Amino acid sequence: MLSSSNLKILSVGLVMLLSVLIIPAAHATIQGDFSVERPKIDVSTVSIHIERPNVEVSDRLPSTDINARIASISRPKVEIDPRICEYIPGCCTDEDDDPANNETNDPTNETNTTNTTLCTPYVVEGCKICSSLGTVWISENARCPIGQTCQAGVCIGGSSNQTNQTNTTLCTPLAVNGCKVCSTDGMNWTDDSTKCASNQTCQSGTCVNNPTNETNTTNTTLCTPYAIDVCKVCSSNGMAWNDDSSKCTGGQTCQSGVCVATQICTPGNISGCKVCSTDGLSWSDDSSKCTGGQTCQSGVCVATQICTPGATDGCKVCSTDGLSWSDDNNQCNADQTCQSGTCVNNPTNETNTTNTTLCTAGALNGCSVCSLDGMNWTDNSSKCTSAQKCQAGVCVARKVIIIRDDDAQGYWTESLFENVTTTLMQSGIAQTIGLIPYGSYGNGSYESFSTDEYLKAFLLSIANNPLVEIALHGYAHEDHEFLNMNLTEANTKISAGKQHIQTEIGVTTTTFIPPFHEYNNNTLQACIDNGYTVFSSGAYENPYSWTEHPTGLLHVPATVDFYNWDTNTTRTTSQITSDCQTSLDAYNVCVILIHPQELGVATTDYTTVDPAQYNTLTEVITWIKAQESQGAELMTLEQYNSIN
Repeated sequence: MLSSSNLKILSVGLVMLLSVLIIPAAHATIQGDFSVERPKIDVSTVSIHIERPNVEVSDRLPSTDINARIASISRPKVEIDPRICEYIPGCCTDEDDDPANNETNDPTNETNTTNTTLCTPYVVEGCKICSSLGTVWISENARCPIGQTCQAGVCIGGSSNQTNQTNTTLCTPLAVNGCKVCSTDGMNWTDDSTKCASNQTCQSGTCVNNPTNETNTTNTTLCTPYAIDVCKVCSSNGMAWNDDSSKCTGGQTCQSGVCVATQICTPGNISGCKVCSTDGLSWSDDSSKCTGGQTCQSGVCVATQICTPGATDGCKVCSTDGLSWSDDNNQCNADQTCQSGTCVNNPTNETNTTNTTLCTAGALNGCSVCSLDGMNWTDNSSKCTSAQKCQAGVCVARKVIIIRDDDAQGYWTESLFENVTTTLMQSGIAQTIGLIPYGSYGNGSYESFSTDEYLKAFLLSIANNPLVEIALHGYAHEDHEFLNMNLTEANTKISAGKQHIQTEIGVTTTTFIPPFHEYNNNTLQACIDNGYTVFSSGAYENPYSWTEHPTGLLHVPATVDFYNWDTNTTRTTSQITSDCQTSLDAYNVCVILIHPQELGVATTDYTTVDPAQYNTLTEVITWIKAQESQGAELMTLEQYNSIN
């Protein structure tokens, strides 16, 4: 029979036992009707309730009857706090008290409805532990690294490479889960990037793609130092991949570990005589951008031999460098002249000293007409086409040489401009002057040429000279000024520039020269709208050369440049004259482009003449005059338009 004192002793003993068995502090999910992070349990708060049966003992009963009565009494029902019951074998005596039979357990600890053993008590597997009865597995967060939780025996979330604070076995040594590997002591999981592809890294047991050139925020090794993957290279500490374009072929760059072709130019752009490809990846030489007799080599127009030095064709002879043909009167009779390789009779327009009749008045002989008195023959070019002239009674192609003198503007190179213009006029050579109405000085300011009194006075003095044509050279001569304009903008600037020149020096311009030879179709239409009849750009930039486009606007491009813009040097006399002869042979026209500053000294801001460069000009003039003596005509662009 349990006396009152015995029950008290049992109660105290149980409390002492529990205080020893309970783990003071850890993280765990306890199987039962709740799931909490187990705190340190103060045993003074643990409830242990013993329900004592109501036993009535009669001293009058025999001792045998008393013993039978005690045996029939059910044992006391001991109720212990469920938080600690699981750790005491045999603690849960009622079926409802066993966490294994409680349906509110952790989802991973299914109800054992068979009351059979599921596992060996206290055996650990992963982060779960078998209960004391062997009837259920219990997931314990304490067996996972800090920041992870135990789910179905597996640590989930957070970093998988942290220290196991509980010193309990987490996994089977060297076991693999995803890309993480269990340590040899079974205490920790460690990410192992060797279990991933070469471009991936193991992070928390999962293979993820490596970042490219980005900061490695995890401080984990991404790759083998100095390893190469296509065009990216692993850093010296193995923490990052870095793009290295040197691992790609020419014209490519490394982007995110892949060699990608990069544009080196704007598709369709022209530099010298080379043209950018449609994909912008390369330049290609285009000899069609050069004048006749030249080929494009590495973006530069280079004269090529058109004949064998010293060879003859009719009465013309190949030059010693093989770059041009020249007429040689020595190949003809004494009374003949060599013209374009053909010997023609000398003009018969001399006075008839015999006073005898030579021909019938008004009669024709080729393109020569007999005078009214029948005494002389006279060449009459009206009997030829507009592109021809009559020489000794024969219609021959006109050979025309034109000088285009660009960049006349206020407050810059005025003295050089006056020097070049005067030299040409004194030599009897016609020229077209490209006048800029409003000079741009790079700081957002514009200055009218008319405010430069020195320049304006000089222009007024030559405006009506038959050897001079004033042309409109853009508006302010800025980069790409007319390249991307709409029609309204183009009309506004061309109209304003034309009106300004008309107002200041009384000249109505009919030739338009686009700055830098850049323009679009709106520019051409605006020229037509404003009464222009000649358009002069560069030969290689102009697909409409020697034609009208639109109708009424004749394109007469510059075919020879006085200056080499690629090397920033003045070309030699032989280079200039050879190119001019080639242009005459190919088109019957040679347009030489000169800028006044090309003859000046750069260190003096082009205020003084460079003697060597000025000498080149005088030599070219001498050659031009020699061509004139052989039948070439010297004209302005406006005059050339009148014969076409």
